[in-house]
Amino acid sequence: MHFGIKNPHHIAALLLAMFAAAPSFPEPAPPATVPVLMISDIHFEPFWDPGKAAQLAAAPASSWTAILASTPSPDREAQFNAIQQACHSRGADTSYPLYASSLDEIKTNVTGAIFVTVSGDLISHSFTCKFEKVFPNAKPDDYRAFVERTIEFVIGSLRTTTQIAATTSLTRTVTFSVTPARF
Repeated sequence: MHFGIKNPHHIAALLLAMFAAAPSFPEPAPPATVPVLMISDIHFEPFWDPGKAAQLAAAPASSWTAILASTPSPDREAQFNAIQQACHSRGADTSYPLYASSLDEIKTNVTGAIFVTVSGDLISHSFTCKFEKVFPNAKPDDYRAFVERTIEFVIGSLRTTTQIAATTSLTRTVTFSVTPARF
């Protein structure tokens, strides 16, 4: 088929004109993003100040912040090191001062998150051994109550800090979310 165009420059100009005149389509919108906060492996250490453990065991989780934020016991470090050694614990889990600092950073720097996912462990390593060293005459129900209060304190402080309701599950992951209507 012959269209009367013999010069290759004319063909190129014609093609260029065809593409220039073609309808333009808007750029697709970027995918929507959802601001979230992901937290993993808190390993909160309620035994960091063993001198406060009896107060914690006797108090509801809602009172723990006041107890933990009070002046450390004079022999805190020696007592904690003895427990760590007796339980063959390596490294350090999250003390209250570190946890409180983390919560302050979340409150300051994480705004607009519509849900929070907490994966991993909430309580310290060697928790059972440490509990037994601090409370040698405790009953199994005492242990269970202390574990539950520790988890309640961690989840409650995250709820308070993020102002997002929590939904918990039986897995090792805890998810905080808002009602679906917010999406």
